[in-house]
Amino acid sequence: MPRNAQWRLVARPQGLFKPEDFRWVEEDTPPLADGDALVRTEYLSLDPTNRGWAAGDTYLPAVPLDGVMRGFGVGRVVESRAPGIAPGDAVSGLLGWQRYAVMAAASLARLPDVPLPIEAHLGLLGHIGLTAWVGLLEIGRPQPGETLVVSAAAGAVGSLVGQIAKTLGLRIVHILASRLKEKFHRPVIAFAEGHEGELKGSGRSIPGLHLRDAIDLVSKREPELIKKFGGHAMAAGLTIDSTHLPRFRECFETVCSELLTPALLTRVIETDGALKASEASLELAQLMRTEVWGQAFPDPSFQGEFKVAQQRVVGEKHLKLRLAQDGLSFEAMLFFHADPLPDRVLAVYRLDVNEYNGNTSLQLLLSHWEPA
Repeated sequence: MPRNAQWRLVARPQGLFKPEDFRWVEEDTPPLADGDALVRTEYLSLDPTNRGWAAGDTYLPAVPLDGVMRGFGVGRVVESRAPGIAPGDAVSGLLGWQRYAVMAAASLARLPDVPLPIEAHLGLLGHIGLTAWVGLLEIGRPQPGETLVVSAAAGAVGSLVGQIAKTLGLRIVHILASRLKEKFHRPVIAFAEGHEGELKGSGRSIPGLHLRDAIDLVSKREPELIKKFGGHAMAAGLTIDSTHLPRFRECFETVCSELLTPALLTRVIETDGALKASEASLELAQLMRTEVWGQAFPDPSFQGEFKVAQQRVVGEKHLKLRLAQDGLSFEAMLFFHADPLPDRVLAVYRLDVNEYNGNTSLQLLLSHWEPA
């Protein structure tokens, strides 16, 4: 049996997760019993509910201490002793924060063969898509011509809600604080009109500013300014009266100027360096895809200078590119950017496995560019 690697929960989190709440364990995977399957995890979904599961009983029992941290994931069956599940099948389930999971096959969902990457079953085709669909259509039940405010429109659920609402003929107000934060590298709170003169705010922060604590400081200095708020270090929401917006803006900017240094306001893009064109391969992308990456351990990104050989807009707001370097060419994508690029660019990118219509190929995903 293959060697497994796991993150185990060893302490109930107090506030945000901390490294000491977990321990890393490597051990052999146990043998399979009848009805079991061995699954290699390919993607994990890291969700806010992970903290709830770790802290105590919720709609599920708390993760036991020294147990594998619970997490929803997708993967492929390596070995099976259950009917209806075969090696190579793509499956989803509560695989946990581990490289391999030995589970009862009955607790796994066999994924259909669709012309989308397997990770789509963690988003559009998974619990994210289900949340958007049920929340909007089964609970919200909007009617054509109504106005829908999507408070986290750049987020996983919010972006899908906006797309579904568009097909229903709704007027949509998107709050895109995260896009503005990425563009300007500043903490952002975007407001939209609520009921009876209220404004609903959705905020995103940059490293170095705990957004929830910053709003809390505003509330302590101006107790009547904010009706309610909540959140964490990087994201928060709040409600204020529309008449209080100018004063809130002033107070929030004052707090941010006190807490943020010029160094924190300077965007720093860290990469793993340059990758030779001959080293950028589908095999390397597939190898990196098998590893586990996260917020404090991001998947590798590289930098390089390219000639822009071809470019076209797809989906009205993304660029499909063909880039050339050292006599080799690469397919590439630049999301949420539709303006033409110059002939040569210095780009920051990740290697990606593009799976479409049964074909698998290398694709570069650009996260930053500037003229070369």
